Amino acid sequence: MLLEEDDTETIEAAKRSRPREYVRILVVPRGEPQTKPRACNYGLTFARGEYVVIYDAEDRPDPGQLRAAIDAFRQDAFERRYLAPDRRPLICVQAALNYFNADQNVLTRLFAIEYTHWFDSMLPGLDRSGIPLPLGGTSNHFDTRLLRLVGAWDPWNVTEDADLGLRAAVEGYRVGVINSTTWEEACSQVPAWIKQRTRWIKGYMVTAAVNTRNTVRYVKRTGVAGAVGFLGLIPLVLGFTIVTYVGYNFVGLVLPEWLLAGGVVSMLFGNAMMILVSGTATWRRHGWRIAIFALLNPAYWVLHAVAAWRAAWQMLSSPHKWEKTPHGLDEEYHDDGRWSAWARTFPCWTPQPWSFRSWTRGASATWGRSWTAPPGRTPSWAPTWSCCRTGWPRSATPSAAATGTPPWTGHSASRSRPPWWAPCSWRRSPRPWRRWSSGATGQPRNRCSMCWHPPSPPS
Repeated sequence: MLLEEDDTETIEAAKRSRPREYVRILVVPRGEPQTKPRACNYGLTFARGEYVVIYDAEDRPDPGQLRAAIDAFRQDAFERRYLAPDRRPLICVQAALNYFNADQNVLTRLFAIEYTHWFDSMLPGLDRSGIPLPLGGTSNHFDTRLLRLVGAWDPWNVTEDADLGLRAAVEGYRVGVINSTTWEEACSQVPAWIKQRTRWIKGYMVTAAVNTRNTVRYVKRTGVAGAVGFLGLIPLVLGFTIVTYVGYNFVGLVLPEWLLAGGVVSMLFGNAMMILVSGTATWRRHGWRIAIFALLNPAYWVLHAVAAWRAAWQMLSSPHKWEKTPHGLDEEYHDDGRWSAWARTFPCWTPQPWSFRSWTRGASATWGRSWTAPPGRTPSWAPTWSCCRTGWPRSATPSAAATGTPPWTGHSASRSRPPWWAPCSWRRSPRPWRRWSSGATGQPRNRCSMCWHPPSPPS
């Protein structure tokens, strides 16, 4: 657990938490630059394992992710030994990243759409195409020996993950992906989002500048596809933009009608495909209630433009400035001030923006599709409606004080729509549920991906 020396509040909180014996608290000494990659390099000097992984403090990785990463490394070693001796060694595998507060507001929905498109669609395609992968900031599983050989992280780069992924490709190693997800907290406020995205874009600028210092070497090591995939599009698009602007305004350049029409068609078709592909990928992971917001991607790209101009200015004024992303903003997602009294009594029924769902009638004494009614409940009064967020029944006989039953349970079971004021809706779709291990037996148990309560109400 890496903590900065001047962050005394977090250090004291970490000590009070009394972590398990396998957790070691490391205080990173003051120094320049005070960045995440510098702290990671400090932690790497104490790492004793054959493999090393980086997790951010708020991360919630899927169970089994460490085993999946080790399996990927062992499979690569086997294939290189017996099937493909000329294949480049695997230095890192990247798990998918996504957001547990995706439905908090419109911004988090758009952020989740972007991440789902990138990690569920783009990265696997780049991996199969042999194009170098820019890593994400967390859930990077490394071979420790190879990581040290390539020089670990660049402490002066504010997107050390993307830089390390490309540097690994230049040094002759591969980066792969694994089918596992780490859930993070998405920025839910526009100012914080712009600062975070400014840092990311600025880091990409620095990474591109570093790798183009010796362009010939980069092209030789990564191939034409790798060079065009990451570096070629930037000078290509920027060059056409500058030539067109200068030629039209100062030289008197006249573009033919067919070229203008083709440009308009290309712009509309390209943007439509981006919306369609990102929406499709999000539909598969989050469902249509999140995917439908892909139609607002053009407005989201305007925020990208604002962050890009800030990044361009900071490249000149403060290229190594690290604007730290605030976390804990999802507290409003669980309990905003207007509903605090209700939330303390019914923590899973707090009204949330855009949380209303349609109701679907249950057909048997089951909790959704794959879980059965909890012990102690008989089929005679087993629920036929279940909450899409918590799995709690709509018609439970125990009192509300004992089970957290919402006050609208007296409605007729034949009602096809919820009351407009209902803070949570009901359906049988298991889409928001994840599998989590429980207890010493390690048997899987369903928990809600939004509130983390089990299907059965608490005693």
